[in-house]
Amino acid sequence: MSLFQTPLLRPKRLGHLFGVPIKVAPAAGLVFLLPLFLAADWQNAGWLSLALLTLFLSLLGHEIAHALMAKRLGLHVVDITIWPLVGMARIEEMSQHPTLEAPVAAAGPIFNLLIAPIGLLLPPSIGSVFLTINLIFGLGNLIPAFPMDGGRLLRAWFARRLPLPEATKRAIKISDTLILLALIPAAASGYLLLTILTGVYIWISGRWELAQLFLRPPGFAADAPTMQGQTAQSPTNRSKPPADEGDLENFKGSMKEFFHARKKNKS
Repeated sequence: MSLFQTPLLRPKRLGHLFGVPIKVAPAAGLVFLLPLFLAADWQNAGWLSLALLTLFLSLLGHEIAHALMAKRLGLHVVDITIWPLVGMARIEEMSQHPTLEAPVAAAGPIFNLLIAPIGLLLPPSIGSVFLTINLIFGLGNLIPAFPMDGGRLLRAWFARRLPLPEATKRAIKISDTLILLALIPAAASGYLLLTILTGVYIWISGRWELAQLFLRPPGFAADAPTMQGQTAQSPTNRSKPPADEGDLENFKGSMKEFFHARKKNKS
């Protein structure tokens, strides 16, 4: 049984918002029970529960913003899943249209930054929590560490002139550098373990998404990067590049054809 097939992590559908199915992992619901065990009294437990509810709603709003922007651009949103402290909007065809990734990625952080000032109008006890959570979601997700939203903005910028796999590689290299640099202030501030865990998650997630690009079926169509004054060719009209002029990820054919053409060109 895979980790995500365990009962606590298997998402359950709760309903729909704006036509998008909403799923929540049972483990995320259990987070709301923690204050009952950690708080010294019922008053503190109630405050912690309210803070966690604020976190959940801010996270849900963040993912809905991604989904609504994707729908506006004509993409199909499969669902939104909420895990413990993490959310994910599954959007089909995104890798086929990398130029659309930037507005979709930016929508989530922009939502959080726009609603963050509402915390100034709320009672100080909960207003400061609301403000802090949404600033963290907004500014934190803009850090260019792929596959966070900021990393996706960076990849979309690279994808204007590069094939998507190469754009992803470059975004991951920058992400790796940022993770290493973050360890220095994290060690000084006492957040080293949290930073390492976050870095490992980002490192694995980025490479997993890169691997999915290489597992795409032959002939998979994606937005072709265009240069100034040039237009992208359609998949049917795009010629197959010689094997010695590009690498495997750019070759539109099977692996057997790739190595056969490469051998022929060398001879």
